[in-house]
Amino acid sequence: MTAVDPESELVTPLFNPRSDHWSEHFALVGVEIVGLTPVGRATVRLLRMNDAEYVELRRELRVRGELDLGD
Repeated sequence: MTAVDPESELVTPLFNPRSDHWSEHFALVGVEIVGLTPVGRATVRLLRMNDAEYVELRRELRVRGELDLGD
């Protein structure tokens, strides 16, 4: 699958957890997921990983100690 990288506006492959390493393509800033590469940015955008409801859910889970974001 592919999507458009919002920075370069080029079509790029999406993150593949079977062959890609998460830390090469994404970083956590607070509870938001930031794409570091075209693959990461396109994946974050297409999957809407930082929509308000997902960010709030990650925030609530972290406060309850049910989510470790590795930072």
